[in-house]
Amino acid sequence: MPEAEHRFRLFKLARLKAHYGGPFLVEGEALRPFYRALDNHVMAMLIDVPYPDDRTACVALPFLGRTGYFPVGLARIAKRADAMIIPFYTFESRAGGHVRFHEPVPVQDMNETEITAHLVALLESHILQDPQMWWLWQALPLFWRQD
Repeated sequence: MPEAEHRFRLFKLARLKAHYGGPFLVEGEALRPFYRALDNHVMAMLIDVPYPDDRTACVALPFLGRTGYFPVGLARIAKRADAMIIPFYTFESRAGGHVRFHEPVPVQDMNETEITAHLVALLESHILQDPQMWWLWQALPLFWRQD
């Protein structure tokens, strides 16, 4: 990853952390504290770029005209914890930061792939509606499987 992109991602993550007012759980950290916290707190979870070396927990889905690979961890956690998923999309304008919320996802009526597909379709619709607001264009190749 180019150094400028790495710095921008760190900047963006710092802004997200400040905005949400709490810590980020990073891939590979223990999940037990996270599950305990779900009992008493609202959590924001992001659909993230899969790690190139670990596609085992990913599902292939249509995304921006190709097949992208997306982690199912968010869906797995929601089903296991019987947690509600309320999709949201954040964007910025000259007036500041904004959030669009969607209807809750009925996680108990769907499997992990269906949940992830629903969330990815929402993400894709926002990207297509306002492409300049998506800050992961540089990471797009990471969504495509490199067989």
